[in-house]
Parts: sequence; structure tokens; C-alpha cells
Amino acid sequence: MGVSMKSKTKIQHRRFIRLNGKIVGRTFSRKTGAERWYQEMKRQKELQRSGIQVPVTLISVSDFAKNWLSQRQSQGQPASSYQLEKARLVNYILPAMGQRPLQRVTGLEWEMFLNSLVRDHGISFATRNRIRALVSKMYSDAFRQDLVMQNPIAKVTKSKEAFKKIRFLSTSLE
Repeated sequence: MGVSMKSKTKIQHRRFIRLNGKIVGRTFSRKTGAERWYQEMKRQKELQRSGIQVPVTLISVSDFAKNWLSQRQSQGQPASSYQLEKARLVNYILPAMGQRPLQRVTGLEWEMFLNSLVRDHGISFATRNRIRALVSKMYSDAFRQDLVMQNPIAKVTKSKEAFKKIRFLSTSLE
């Protein structure tokens, strides 16, 4: 006698649209959310075609990062993670990119910045990857808030990290 088991996979709805020669897509948990987003993107596309640009409010990396950090803290992010993210922002990201508009920094500029951290500051490739992940998370949240059209960090490659081998002196379990 067989027992039927219901799969607990979450149904996701995906919508895509081509804007400015690029395919933009998002995933939603509800079909109504996907349709609402698609209709808004379609409206923006029509406005661009007719020559009317949708006003984009430019926000600096610094301003967005401060708001983003406070939101993460209020959402219950562990204090140790918050302190690490704040230190990486204050020490590395904000001095170099803080005054730039978040929407106008390209993936190439981010990649050059991350590579310069390794070269000039002597940080490890692992730390570079953690800073990259931090910036990527910021852009993902900005994308969700419709502040940016894409995540430029998605094009930036991760560096290979050096892993230390663990050597055991004995193979016995005694």
C-alpha cells in the first residue's frame, strides 16, 4: 500500500521583459505580484518609447548603505554580522565609492575597486569575496525596492580562495 506524499515545493512565478536591450526578470511567490510588476515594467517601456523618461531618484552608495544597514539591524541580523558588515562598509566601500550614485556604478568599476583592495590594501581573496557578497546583497535589496534595474555585481567574478589542507597524524580511531 503506497503512501502519497505531497511535495512542499514552493510555486514561483517568473516574469521577464526586455528593457533598454537587456532582459530583466524577477521571481514572485504570487501570480498577482508577478503580473503587477510586469504591467509596471511594460508601462515604463512605453514611456521610454514615447520619449518620456520615468524619473529616477538617484541615491548615493553612502546614503543607501546607511539605510540598508539600519534595516538589516532592525530585522534581527546578529550583532556580530552587523559589526562585520559595518566595518567593511566604513573601511573599504564608503571611502572609495560612497559619493557615487548607486544606479550609475558599473560592474567593471566594482571589479576594479575590488581588485584594488587586494593590491593596495593587501586583503586576502577571501575578504575580497566577502566584500563582493556584501555589495551584491545591497544591490539585490535595492533591486527589490526598484531603485536599480540590475545588479552589476552579478557580472563580477569571485576570486579563488586558498584553502589550507588539514593533515592528520594518524588514521586510526584509537
